[in-house]
Formats: sequence, structure tokens, C-alpha cells
Amino acid sequence: MNNEPLLPDRMLSSPAFVRDMRMFLELPARVLFGISEIGDSAEGFAAESQGGILRERFDLGIDSAARALRFAEYVYNRASDLHLEADDAAAQFAAASNLENPISIDGERKDAVRAILSFKRDYEIARARSATATSGGPHFIGVNGSWSVKPVRVRNGEVVKVPILAMSVTWHDGSENNHEAFFQMSAEDWAEFKSGIASIEEMREDVENTAR
Repeated sequence: MNNEPLLPDRMLSSPAFVRDMRMFLELPARVLFGISEIGDSAEGFAAESQGGILRERFDLGIDSAARALRFAEYVYNRASDLHLEADDAAAQFAAASNLENPISIDGERKDAVRAILSFKRDYEIARARSATATSGGPHFIGVNGSWSVKPVRVRNGEVVKVPILAMSVTWHDGSENNHEAFFQMSAEDWAEFKSGIASIEEMREDVENTAR
């Protein structure tokens, strides 16, 4: 059994972390239960994609919603990585809140924290897939592109308008260092690129069928 605490001392000694924990535990229980429901999805507690849902549902400010989701993501991931049962994790969380200036947690909030820390299958599966993809080598982050028209003068003086795609691909390596590559494509290059992606997608469908 892992004896590492849910909230390590280095975090509890951080004023910023304690401030976020206090803000989190001072949210109404209904909001905490809402965070638990939001987290029970493939997107989990991602502030970028889930923050809008939390803001609209409970009329929270943008910053408050994002901070609450990030804090929930941290404590859930800690509990998951340490293989803590929800009751044990919630008990540790309640004990950790008993700081020099204690944070009061009533019974309903304790139940809400336990719900947040309970097993969330869709999120766990998404985390497992992401962890598998990102371990041991470069990992794709994002792609951006824009089309433009480049005028090219040919031998007889005629100007030909050539569509050009400027694209960048961002990734990080095994040491979490981000990198970005820039390149251009003609319309023919783009068609060949899409054909390659289609072939990869077919292979992905074969793997999906095998995994069922």
C-alpha cells in the first residue's frame, strides 16, 4: 500500500495552494457535486473545455470556475495515482484542511469531496489513453494552418495564382520540451497528405475493431 499522503507537505506549505484549497472548500456543496458530475466524462476536469459549463450552471466567475476545476483535477489525479479509495482520500483531504487556520468542511461538503474523488471511468480511460500516447517519446500537441494565394510568373510572362498552405505542427519531447515545425504545401501536397491520413484512419478503425 502506498503511504504517500494525498496532499504532500510541500503543497500544504505553499500559500498559493492553500489559497486555492480554501477557495475550493468554500464553494457551496451543490457546486462541488456539480464539479463531480462534470468530471465524470472523458474531458474530466479540464478547465479549458469544462469551465464554461461550470460557469453557466452555477453563475461562477471565469477565474473561480477555472481554479476550482484545476484544483479538483489535481486532487483527483493524486488520489488515482496513489490508488486511494474515495473514503480514504476524502478523509486525508479533510485532515489536511485542518491547518493553522483551519478550513471548515461540513457534512454535505465532505460528501461532495468524496464524490469528486470517487472513481470516474470515462475520465480514467481518457487519462490511460493519453498517458500511453505521451510516454516514452515525442507527443503531438497541435496543428495550425492557413491557405493563401502566391502569384508565380511563368516563362511567357503570365502570372499563375498558386494556392499555398502554410502549416505548423507542435509537439513535446520526452523531457516535456515543446517544439514546432513550419512548412508549406501545394494543393497536390495537401491532397497526398489527406490520402495518407485516410490510410492511417483506416488502420485506426481496424485497431478499434480488434480492441472491442
